[in-house]
Amino acid sequence: MYALLSAFNNTDPRIQASAVTSIDGVALGYAHQYGGNEDHVCGMGSALFAVGKNSIATLLGGDCKHLVVTGEQGYVLVALLNQDVLLVAVTQEGVDLPKLMQAMDGFREDFLLAQ
Repeated sequence: MYALLSAFNNTDPRIQASAVTSIDGVALGYAHQYGGNEDHVCGMGSALFAVGKNSIATLLGGDCKHLVVTGEQGYVLVALLNQDVLLVAVTQEGVDLPKLMQAMDGFREDFLLAQ
């Protein structure tokens, strides 16, 4: 898992941390460029997904593919890997969001092949 996350982190130098977590927030894998807290990244990613998934289903219909939360200093992105597992990425500002979402989709494919 760490090798997949490290390869994902190398797709853009602005990725500060990435994690694979259960939808309940249990860390399954974590890679970081700074001293971030694994439990915070996984817990927050899981919480964001729960809110985003319900918002998408209620307001737009359909399934949630990517969630993007924008802050003054960067982004938190969450993607569903399968029905029980998420990919969470924490980035600095200036990251190319479409490219990063494409990298998250590629990670999903690699993750599913490794299962």
